[in-house]
Amino acid sequence: MLVFLLLAWALVAQAADDGGTVAELRDTPPRLYGWHLGDRFEREVVLELHAPYRLDQASLPAAGRLTHWLEIAAPRIEASEGAGRRRYRITLSYQLMNISPEYPDIALPEILLRFDDGRDQRQVLVPGARLRVGALTDFDPADLGPLTLRPAQAPPQLALPGTRLALAGGVLTVALGGLAWLRWGVGAGKRRRPFVALERQLAARQAGPWATAEYLEILRAVHRAFDATAGHTVFEVTLERFFSEHGAYAALEREIHAFFRHSAAQFFRAGDASPAYPPAELRRLVAACARLERAGA
Repeated sequence: MLVFLLLAWALVAQAADDGGTVAELRDTPPRLYGWHLGDRFEREVVLELHAPYRLDQASLPAAGRLTHWLEIAAPRIEASEGAGRRRYRITLSYQLMNISPEYPDIALPEILLRFDDGRDQRQVLVPGARLRVGALTDFDPADLGPLTLRPAQAPPQLALPGTRLALAGGVLTVALGGLAWLRWGVGAGKRRRPFVALERQLAARQAGPWATAEYLEILRAVHRAFDATAGHTVFEVTLERFFSEHGAYAALEREIHAFFRHSAAQFFRAGDASPAYPPAELRRLVAACARLERAGA
């Protein structure tokens, strides 16, 4: 009997100091209770070895599904050396991927760490643990009773106090007025003045000849200004109607006819599409029309 006791003590002593290669082994497991599906937790292991022994990092668990219950990320390792020792701080990150009411306790696996000095390989065991897990809410499906569904119905309308309703209406009115001003230049009590707006646009452009694309864009803008003034599309053949409805523009009859002839030649003739209407002359026409708008024409 004494022989067996001495043999057992020798085995325990050898496992405790592992031949003097392990200077420190400290395991900090997570708390052992209160875990739910999807939770993440960490375990920290500090291993300090006497030189020249080094940790075999291949002995650490690989990232991925670890057990039926747990998944593990790639271990994080912080290594340092000093005073003839090598110190490793190992952080293991787990996530609880599965639970079952039949297994309230699951295993946090043990880890067998290997280390060597290039010739002699040894190992040390980091013990496992058991974690208490559970559903977020305990219930018995039998307690739910028969499944009943409510008939579909529209949600009730929210009651708006008079003050809030008036405020909302005011905000809507201001917003619509702002949009109208941005789109058509319409403000409270103001007429549309498309030629005034076009005159400002032309003033912002550089003086000198226009490129073909720019020239075509300006011609279209002048046509849109005539259409906005008339309230309908204006063609050269309908200019007499335009002058009868807007008599002030009859003073510019010659210049307006010239614009429509230049525009028709530009858009409908074949061949060269270079500018044929002097920019200065077109600017003068727009400025004259703008003056009529300012005068209330």
